Amino acid sequence: MLSVKIKSRVLVIGAGRFGREHLDTWQRLEGEGQVELAGAVVATHESRERLAARYPFPIHVGFHTSLLRDVDAVDIVTPSHTHFELARQCLPKVHVLVEKPLGITRQEIRLLARDAGGSRHVLMVNHLYRFHPVTRALQELIRDLPARPSLISGTFLNPVEPGVERLSANLELLHFFDILEYLFEEQPGGLWSQRTGLVNEVSLQYTGRMHAVLQLGWQGTRRVRTLELQYADRKISGDFADGIVTISEPNRIEKRVIGQEERPLESALRRFAEAAAGRRVPYPDAATGARVAGLALRAIPGPRKTRPRALVIGGGVFGAACALEIARHCDVLITERHSELITEASWNNSLRHHSGFHYPRSPETVQEIRATRGTFDAEYGDCVLRNVASYYCTAVSAREITGPRYLAFCQEHKLNYALETPPPGILDTSRVNLCLRTDEVVLDLVKLRQILQERLVANPAVEFMLNTEVLGGRLDRAARKVMHLNTGGKHTQKSFDYLINATYANTNLVSKWFGFPVRPLRFDLCEMMLLEIPIPKVSVTILDGPFMSMMNTGEDGSFLAYQVADGLMQSEVTGDGLPPAWRPYSSNHKVMLRHMAEYLPIIREARYQGSRFGIRAVQAFNEDYDGRPTVVTRHGFGCWSVLGGKITTCVSNAREIVQEMFPEEAGRPLTVLPAARSWSPVRSTHMAAAR
Repeated sequence: MLSVKIKSRVLVIGAGRFGREHLDTWQRLEGEGQVELAGAVVATHESRERLAARYPFPIHVGFHTSLLRDVDAVDIVTPSHTHFELARQCLPKVHVLVEKPLGITRQEIRLLARDAGGSRHVLMVNHLYRFHPVTRALQELIRDLPARPSLISGTFLNPVEPGVERLSANLELLHFFDILEYLFEEQPGGLWSQRTGLVNEVSLQYTGRMHAVLQLGWQGTRRVRTLELQYADRKISGDFADGIVTISEPNRIEKRVIGQEERPLESALRRFAEAAAGRRVPYPDAATGARVAGLALRAIPGPRKTRPRALVIGGGVFGAACALEIARHCDVLITERHSELITEASWNNSLRHHSGFHYPRSPETVQEIRATRGTFDAEYGDCVLRNVASYYCTAVSAREITGPRYLAFCQEHKLNYALETPPPGILDTSRVNLCLRTDEVVLDLVKLRQILQERLVANPAVEFMLNTEVLGGRLDRAARKVMHLNTGGKHTQKSFDYLINATYANTNLVSKWFGFPVRPLRFDLCEMMLLEIPIPKVSVTILDGPFMSMMNTGEDGSFLAYQVADGLMQSEVTGDGLPPAWRPYSSNHKVMLRHMAEYLPIIREARYQGSRFGIRAVQAFNEDYDGRPTVVTRHGFGCWSVLGGKITTCVSNAREIVQEMFPEEAGRPLTVLPAARSWSPVRSTHMAAAR
């Protein structure tokens, strides 16, 4: 039974930068009559001289147990590697407050937890952020919520200083490990970690399909301490440095400035003083400190495998490009459920080798196109067909993308164009007020498929499996991705260190399997016509209002045609973020042809060859936004999903993922800006001025 004592005499061991904060705080508590400062212990005589001029109590050089006579408690504020020995020496004689971590090896924390369990003295670990007002505010907010968050994102970064490269980020900056246990009263099961420079990325898996992705370490010049909890209907964010909690819901955002009537350190020292005085108060004891430090040790990134293994799901352009780039650094299995590459979203597109003209309302997409096109051409330039003349027009009836506005957009982004119309008979020039010939060309997808397949088959680091569907997966306790594959009715299980989902419309499959947050998507079922038209190789796009396009495939007389209003067959936002089961539908090509002929009279001479029906996946609830940037989602646990936008971004996006997987080995820039290319439009007699 602990004896109740009104005032404890406290000896502080360690008086570095943080130790002096402890001393100053203890002095304030001493002034309130809460404790009595017995003195401080420092390492050198120089430190003793500096502190003796500042503090009125005894300053000792070097610790020995004789200093514990007439002392009730010690506060150990020394480097992490000294905590174990000092705490073990002091605990049999006095109450102990020790800075985190409790120890730096599993044996140390196990022995201290055992010693504390059999001691009549208090051993408290100074897990300071339990006493932070932002932590308390988060605790109050989540207490009444019916579900757990699906994703917790935490960033705890300190500025880079000399010597930090010798420290363990997990042990020195373990606060979020403790906060998550404090908030959810649970230790994680599976975990995955990776080191990038001086920063550790740690992914943790909890029950209830909750997982956390933490960044801990030293980077930049400012302190970052943020924790974001993502629920199905809201996000709750805490900024510990600024003392702000933000609640974000679909229709509102609320910022709460959290007052700090008492600093966390003062709250922690008060709690220790109360416990040391025999009061029954909760505090982070040795068992808690052992669990937190044990998790930090478990999550320290180990040495990377010489050749780790990755799975790429999906044999479209993005999946194949990812597999080839990743194979520079690890062994890769790429699976495709069809009998050949490029059969779904990559095939059911308009073949554009974009220059930026297609997205006048999305500067982000234009910038991405211009930043990545040169990278694509360097790898797959042989698949670019440059003998198709491409025209963009604005309709007289346009309400948003008018002729002057579109021309200003092209000039602002320094796009290459000339004021020119297509050959006679193709375009009804009375229905447009601006026509530009552009430097946009088309892609030969058949040739691209051939090149990708040849490279995949020839690469010794790539295993290439067609007619193979990935049916599901799970994370084991080591966060390996254990995947269930079906090849022609033969079921197998394979384990991987990394997983990249490049299935486009099924981008949320990984979220379904592993419990990651679902990205809300709108799925559009679109019809694209294949036409035979006896005209030269041209492509014409009418923007705004009657948005339509006919694009030559690179073959004489062969065109793909699409009209937005009549080609959109069905559209749906699904709850699970996966494509819906479409209702029965029929081709609408007759209506499309009739309406397109109003602007493109040459359509009346077209022979309908059939239709392609494809799924377009876009961000949900953003109907007015027509941008299509590629979205790479980093889930944590060595998993990524790619929602491809433009084919020409595939190489840069693949290298972005590689740089995140192998930051010290990648050595490539994420994007390569294309060199300025001189382009001289052929000025013909069909030139038209902007009306």
